[in-house]
Amino acid sequence: MNKFTGYLLAACFLGASVSLATSWEAPTFSNSVNWASHIAIGKVTKVKRIDKSKDKSGLGSFKGYADLRVEVIETLKGDLPENILVTRVDLGDPETMSSPFLPLPDELKGLNLLFFLRETKEKGSYEAYLRLAVEGEKVVNSNFIGLAGTQPLKDIRAMISELLPIQKDCPIGFWKSERTAEDDELALEACKKALRSKYDEVKWYGARRLLDRKQIPSDFIDDLTPLLEIERYRFLAFHCFAKANDMRAVPVLIKALKQYEEQPEEQKRFVDALKRLTGQDFQGDLDRWEAWWRKYKN
Repeated sequence: MNKFTGYLLAACFLGASVSLATSWEAPTFSNSVNWASHIAIGKVTKVKRIDKSKDKSGLGSFKGYADLRVEVIETLKGDLPENILVTRVDLGDPETMSSPFLPLPDELKGLNLLFFLRETKEKGSYEAYLRLAVEGEKVVNSNFIGLAGTQPLKDIRAMISELLPIQKDCPIGFWKSERTAEDDELALEACKKALRSKYDEVKWYGARRLLDRKQIPSDFIDDLTPLLEIERYRFLAFHCFAKANDMRAVPVLIKALKQYEEQPEEQKRFVDALKRLTGQDFQGDLDRWEAWWRKYKN
């Protein structure tokens, strides 16, 4: 099993229980755009199935894998020849939700797929750690984080087009590497562009990259606030506010205390942020924090 398949499976099994404060990276659509060396839509012209009984990964009740010969229809990232070999394509899991994407039909030949690829050592051969079915101008067959159900292909193209320059200036792991002040400025501007996108998944990428910083600048408060209204991204937004050095974060962090009052480990992070911002120490006492904030703002 390669590391990309591992990331995908980990997300499905661990879900929201994995803390955003760890180094774990969710296999969202935007992260997959970053990880892929090539992204393309292609038509399957030849299928060689891999006997499921010979798979030693122990990953569950998958339909199996197949090596696919693919005619490239459209390239969305990187340059590809007209025909490529895509190896060990996961055909999905009809029995459980352990696969990040739903099963492909048994008849694969002639099927159009959206591939997220990495090059292998063999020339003209690629590894697909993500594949989604394409029907007309829609991407279907997905249980993928941040991209569930059916999506218009035009939106997929637009998101990839937006993400590529953003990810060039602020790739995964940027703030954990050596960089110049100029690089830092470019990365912050890229995050701001991401947060102002009309696409939620692009916004997620900007917020997740900011979370790698020790402190989030005050001028991001307004751009982060809309994420609080997106339920699946609210947890990420709370953690971003916990790193902001701005009193406007206080009422947001008090809301986070209330929402995670039965999760002491998460609540402690928000308490620590409130103590840093206010100089007060009410621990997890929501009533005292609310009373203090009412008095402070008046």
